[in-house]
Amino acid sequence: MILADMNCIKYLLVTSLFLLSIAVTRAQDVPVTQEETITRTSHDRVNLTEKYSVLKSDKKTKQGVYQAYDDGPFAKTVLIAMGKYDHGKKVGVWHYFGKDGSVQQHYDFTHDKLLYTLPDSTTKCTYDIKPLATDTLTCPIKIGGTNYGYHDFIIANYDAAKNDMRENGHGQYLLSHILDIGADGKLASYQLAITADGFKKVYNIKLESLSEDDLLFVPATLNRKPVASIITLETVEQR
Repeated sequence: MILADMNCIKYLLVTSLFLLSIAVTRAQDVPVTQEETITRTSHDRVNLTEKYSVLKSDKKTKQGVYQAYDDGPFAKTVLIAMGKYDHGKKVGVWHYFGKDGSVQQHYDFTHDKLLYTLPDSTTKCTYDIKPLATDTLTCPIKIGGTNYGYHDFIIANYDAAKNDMRENGHGQYLLSHILDIGADGKLASYQLAITADGFKKVYNIKLESLSEDDLLFVPATLNRKPVASIITLETVEQR
């Protein structure tokens, strides 16, 4: 009798796990409308190769699988983002990876939900409010992870300061990317501050120059309620 009960429990457990795996697979495998498409490969973003398809009837509208590869001059080509578009809109679960291929983040765009993310050790965050000792605060999270998500901030916007650093001469420069994030999770403003011995300059970066991906964050929270915050991402340039 005991053996029969144990076998029954094992059967129910295996069946439950099987059904759960099917549910997760279906949640991630979001179908997109089947229309005639054209495959594209883009190198428009610095040190990034994008592979995707567009509608044959509208060549500006992405449709189907999207993949982004980091192909910087000092790194091997590696997949850092993948997901699906349906008529130009991100759908389903998107996956983001580090330069070593490790998983950084899973984000469900259909349900606008963060499923998984690695802790962010690359940025500092501050708030407009002074929290109480009993308050619970969380920092904003970059949708896309710290690799793909901050790619354009670190790589592309470096050009804004390159000439000034060249004119100032050799030395070590601290580049501070100051991102003002609203309570709605959207980037409100962006400054790039560069400092070195006897040198400092601040650039106001136009948000229109950024991609749609750059503007999206999961907002900071105070006691589980969204609040505005500021992220500072620092990199060092030796010239």
